[in-house]
Amino acid sequence: MDKQITNTVKMEIPHSHTLVDIRLYSKDYESGEIVPIFMEIAEVV
Repeated sequence: MDKQITNTVKMEIPHSHTLVDIRLYSKDYESGEIVPIFMEIAEVV
C-alpha cells in the first residue's frame, strides 16, 4: 500500500466470531511512537 512494507503473513482466523483490526500505521498513545503494522484479534462472545 505504501510501497515500504513488503512482508506478508498468512494467518488462520479461529472461527467466524472473530474480529481482526489491521492498521498500516498506528500511533502508540503512551510513547507517541508510530508502529508500522498493528494487528489486533478479538473474539466476540
